[in-house]
Amino acid sequence: MPLPATRYADVLVLPVSGHIDHLVSDTFLADLMPYAESCRSGGDALVLDMAGLEYISSAGLRVLMQFSKKVRPAGGRVVIASMQKMVREVFDITKFTALFPIYENTPAALAALSPAAVRAHAAG
Repeated sequence: MPLPATRYADVLVLPVSGHIDHLVSDTFLADLMPYAESCRSGGDALVLDMAGLEYISSAGLRVLMQFSKKVRPAGGRVVIASMQKMVREVFDITKFTALFPIYENTPAALAALSPAAVRAHAAG
């Protein structure tokens, strides 16, 4: 599950798609962790765009928790955008909505993070 980032000024948007369960959680963690280095105070903010994510299990939630524990002490900012209904329900039930700011879509997430990212996104 490669996570090719799209840069909008000081924000990286990472598309997350498919199913994240115990079969792919280690790969998801390995693909996500390289972004932890740049996600720190004064560095890049991250938007996890989950428009294509159809399912996430507790193993996938564990990966997100590990990533959060890595970036938060360094002042990193990670938000989630474009969740499908079923994935949102999992986040609601498990209270992961308290761990990550969640936005309706990527433009809304960019607007919350960086005016420069909004301008870069609008410029295409």
